[in-house]
Parts: sequence; C-alpha cells; structure tokens
Amino acid sequence: MKQLTANWGITPLAVLAGSLYAPAGLLLASLGSTVAPLPDWYLALLRGPFTYFILLSVLVIAPLVEELVFRKFAITMLLRGEIAPIAAVLLSAAAFASIHLNAAQAVPAFASGVFAGYLYLTSGRVMPCIAMHSAYNGSFAVLVAAYPSSIEALANRQVIAPGATGWLGIFTATLAFSVVYWLAVRRRANTAVPS
Repeated sequence: MKQLTANWGITPLAVLAGSLYAPAGLLLASLGSTVAPLPDWYLALLRGPFTYFILLSVLVIAPLVEELVFRKFAITMLLRGEIAPIAAVLLSAAAFASIHLNAAQAVPAFASGVFAGYLYLTSGRVMPCIAMHSAYNGSFAVLVAAYPSSIEALANRQVIAPGATGWLGIFTATLAFSVVYWLAVRRRANTAVPS
C-alpha cells in the first residue's frame, strides 16, 4: 500500500471539510428521506433533548469506533488482500453507509465514507477521519438545533437545505473546534519530550 508521508497537519482541514459538509449532508439526508421514511427511533433522537450521553456518543464514541472499524481495520484488511485502493475505499464506504439502516443517513454516510477513506489513504492515519466525522456530526447537530423545522421536514420526507443561520452556526462550530484542536496540538508539541 503506497501512502503519502503520515501528516497530522491534514486534521484541521479534515475538521473544516467535515463541518462544511454538514449542510450538504442535511440536503442529502432530506433527499434520502424522500426515498424511504426515517425510522421512529431516529426521529425521536432528533426531537429529544440533547443529553451529555448523546453528545458524547455523537461527537466522540461514534466517530472513534466507526472510523477505527471502517477506515483503519476495513481498508487496511482490504488492501492486504490486494484490493485496489479505490475499491477498498468504496467497499468500506458502502459498509459504513449500510450500518446506518436508513436511506436518509446512508446517502450522506456513503459520501463521507469515501472522503474519510481518501483521508486515511493519503494521511496514513485515522485521526483525520475521526476529526472529520466528529466535526460533521457536531455541525449536523448545530444545524438541527438552528433549524428545528428541519426535523419535521425530514419526518415529512421534504427536501431541505440550510440558510444563513445554518452556515453561521457551522462556521462558529468549525472555528471553535479548530481553535481547541490547534491549542491541544500546540500544547502537545510544547510538552513533548525530546528523544
């Protein structure tokens, strides 16, 4: 497997990409919901109060577990089996989309799975994938909070797209996440023990 040099510097760009993809994800989710209705459990999750457990699940647990399984493990194993890199990325993205169990989530999940696969292949690391996934989930949550009517639009199988408020929320979330990430990397670099 040929990879570019491992590069942690791509992670902030992955965060930005994940955040900016959220409006497209919302649009794709609404298109997917026109094909098949959203499951009741998913609507209940979107309509219910955001608890700390839900935020932890959406921002940390799901991105960590899903990216380790579908990027780190699946793509690595497929490449070891001498599958072409593009085929490995597409198979991994299809498997990732299928676990979401509904068209509204599967359509944007496939697209983000392809992008995450590309990030994994080019960086050689899973961290940019996790960061992008977390940023996407967080930005999607900001969009849903900024547009409560989007939940009902999804439930009624209507096509929706965010407006200026959604973009402002995404920009704010992206900026906050990027600053926190930058500070963490900077702190780690300043406290690293020379070898």
